[in-house]
Order: sequence, then structure tokens, then C-alpha cells
Amino acid sequence: MKLLINGYTITEKLELRRKQVEIEEFKTLDKFIGHIKRNKRCYIRLVTLLALLIPSTTLQVFANDSIIGVGLEIYRYLKSACYVICLLGAATEGIKCVVSGTVDQLGKVAVKYISFGLMIKFLPKAIDLIFTLGGN
Repeated sequence: MKLLINGYTITEKLELRRKQVEIEEFKTLDKFIGHIKRNKRCYIRLVTLLALLIPSTTLQVFANDSIIGVGLEIYRYLKSACYVICLLGAATEGIKCVVSGTVDQLGKVAVKYISFGLMIKFLPKAIDLIFTLGGN
């Protein structure tokens, strides 16, 4: 004897509900991606952040042999440019602090920009090392 709920068995009802939840999740995800695509600044930030955080081994897995060299070279240039921008930002903010007379803020500015620079420089290597040691 099967228990019926609105003409469906319990397993059919659960399967139907699961499919409805999946459709709702996909619609929400599609809506979120649509908002990001319309907001160009947010989209550029997302792409730049992903380019900086993805380790080079991941790029090699998803790229074809013909574009690996070009993609990795662009990745290196982008990472180096961000690193240089952080160092130049530290120098500029340091000069501003000295000229305006707020030398006590100089340490905070230096730590902020140099930590960003070091994060850009070494975070992909650290993530790559974690994945290598994790065996994944």
C-alpha cells in the first residue's frame, strides 16, 4: 500500500520538490550573475581577483596547449603590475603622510600596502602549495 499526497507517492513528491528547489537555485544564481554582468566595475574586480588568486597549475589544467603560454604570460604581467601598483601606492601615501605632517600614520600606510603587495606576490604560491600537499 502506497501513501499518496495530492496524487503522488512520497518518493515522487520528494523528487518533484527537489527538482523545484534546484530550478529556484539556478534562477537565483543566474539573477546574481546578471547583476554582476550589468555592473562593469564589479565584473572587472571579480575577474581581477580570480586572476590573482587562481594558482598557475589550475590555469594549466583548464587551458589548451596552444593558449597556455599566452595565458600564463598575461597572468604574470597582471600579477606583476598589481604588485608594482601596491608598491607605488605605498610610496605615494608615504610621501603624503610626510608632507602633511602625520608621520604617525606612516606605519599603518606602509603595513597596508606592503601586505597587499606580499599577498599578491605569495598567495598564489601558497594556494598552489596547499593543493599540492593536499593531493588534489
